[in-house]
Amino acid sequence: MKEPFYIQWHITNTCNLRCQHCYQDDFSRTHDLGWSGLKEVSDTILEAMDAWGRTACIHLTGGEPLLKPEIFPLLDYLNQKTTVEELGLITNGLCIDRKMVKRLSLFSKLAKIKVSLDGADAETNDVIRGKGVFEKVLESLSLLKAEQRFEIILMFTLMKENYRNLPS
Repeated sequence: MKEPFYIQWHITNTCNLRCQHCYQDDFSRTHDLGWSGLKEVSDTILEAMDAWGRTACIHLTGGEPLLKPEIFPLLDYLNQKTTVEELGLITNGLCIDRKMVKRLSLFSKLAKIKVSLDGADAETNDVIRGKGVFEKVLESLSLLKAEQRFEIILMFTLMKENYRNLPS
């Protein structure tokens, strides 16, 4: 069995949040790759994996990857490749509804969905991520959990505003 190589790929700068800790200064699509660029990068990654005798575990992120128009063609393309062992998604959870969950479920290699939540309660999280985000993320997590298809992982950025919430 080939050893996997883990890749976190930022496919877009576009985001629907402006979190306190975000390192981005451009939230536009200005520097985003279109489909041909994404395919070219994918092919380069896959060629490298073949040359190294490895498989790829690719987790797509952004910005918010679910705002990227090419996310589904990219997932479809990578899902078909034997060199890709696993796909994952790192999201803020705001674009997840029933329709999105069903759409994501179509990709057999999409195993992990990592959702950002920066507090154990709305008061803490929403100071960092924005008003109403905590409740929306909980709804999204419920939809993902109900599908019983994905491994759901919570992402937490530790900072002075929320470190007391970490145990919760």
